[in-house]
Amino acid sequence: MNRNKLALFTEFQESFDESILTYNSNYIKKQINPAEQITASLLSYDNSSVSLGIKNLSQYPVMINNLVHEDGQKLSKNSSPKIIDPFAYTIYNFPLDNSFVNAFVSKKNKKGTFQFPKDVQKLRITHHIEGVNIKQQTRIAPYGKNPALEKSIASYRNFRTPNFKETEFITQTSDSTISFKKGKFVLTRTLKIPDGYIVSILPGFELDLINNSSIISNSNIQARGTKENPIVFESSDGSGGGIFVTNTSKKSFLDHCYFSNLSNPKNLLWSLSGAVNFHESDVAISNSIFKNNRCEDGLNIIRSSFSIVDSHFEATQSDAFDGDFVSGTMERCTFIDSGNDGIDVSGSQIELTDITITNPSDKAISAGENSIITGGNITINGGEIGIVSKDLSQVQLTDINILGTRLGLSAFQKKSEYGVASITVSNLRLQDFELNYLIENKSSLSIDNVLVETVSNNVIDQMYGKEYGKSSK
Repeated sequence: MNRNKLALFTEFQESFDESILTYNSNYIKKQINPAEQITASLLSYDNSSVSLGIKNLSQYPVMINNLVHEDGQKLSKNSSPKIIDPFAYTIYNFPLDNSFVNAFVSKKNKKGTFQFPKDVQKLRITHHIEGVNIKQQTRIAPYGKNPALEKSIASYRNFRTPNFKETEFITQTSDSTISFKKGKFVLTRTLKIPDGYIVSILPGFELDLINNSSIISNSNIQARGTKENPIVFESSDGSGGGIFVTNTSKKSFLDHCYFSNLSNPKNLLWSLSGAVNFHESDVAISNSIFKNNRCEDGLNIIRSSFSIVDSHFEATQSDAFDGDFVSGTMERCTFIDSGNDGIDVSGSQIELTDITITNPSDKAISAGENSIITGGNITINGGEIGIVSKDLSQVQLTDINILGTRLGLSAFQKKSEYGVASITVSNLRLQDFELNYLIENKSSLSIDNVLVETVSNNVIDQMYGKEYGKSSK
């Protein structure tokens, strides 16, 4: 000690504070053996491997060794240790030893089985800072950072960033109005329009949406075409999305518009169901056509008021019109070859007048989740089922013609949180049907003020492709 002190005095002269050595020693120990070297989180697992997201918290390279049980049993196969750079994040895949499941024995069945998430707390990663022979073990969190998070954040920022000023067919005619010019144009990226505008689309405007492009507008749309110069939205190569109008303070108008071969707007974060979508945005639609659209719904309206007159829906992949929590009217409209329902509403109140529905793959008219459908002069030709009321819904119609369906009318309860349903019709004509009606006990069907007999406590067991209708799978 004296010799060491003499050596130190050559630098520190006559006095030396030994606490400096203690401080430096503790600092070095903390640096080369920190309390937390890494964090680890479970991303995925199967019978052959476990994938973890690992973050190096230290300023030195960390060597990842093995996946072990809390009792020290090694669970991963022998593989070369992986080195993670300082402050880096990586995804590491541990190939599992054949005896992995045997480390987790269920007290109930005495068999080895890994149960998520409770067994994750028994997993550890062994690791050490490169060049330091002090081994550490770190617990694994049963959840982790989405590897695509940064990409998703970038996608969200991009979704929220307006770009209409960079689009060749748009002109800004005033501080509050932007216009789509007459002519044929191609859209190759999603067009985003912020709130605070009126979007005026001139007669004769035609847009070809390709490359998964869509139109997203927080401003109301005034698309007023004419019979001679309709407004056209289509996708020539079948890759284009559709239209999403959301949270507008003013009503939109679509007149003489044609929507063809579109899919649903979508990005990394969300996906809509309709080719044309109005969300919390009132709309009036007239003289328009929705045809050959390649998504769940041709037209989807959510929490909005609407009117649709003199319009045509044809060859929709699933439901032609889907309304969720809406109120509105539909008059002089036709529906042909719907892939699922012609008209499907939930939590809604609508009035139907002069409606023709031909060859729906499932139900021509479906009321669900406490909906009310009124109106009259309805003609249904072919298809699986004519009219369905379910889950506290009420259908009240007059002058009904149902021709050539397998099942004419049905009322039942599908969801336990709701209740029975009812149908009240007058001046009903049924022709060329397989079964006229299927009414569940406690639900009701009244024809010309006469209640028909109920038949079953479990009508749903005969629906959705089991005997009638289209499978929901």
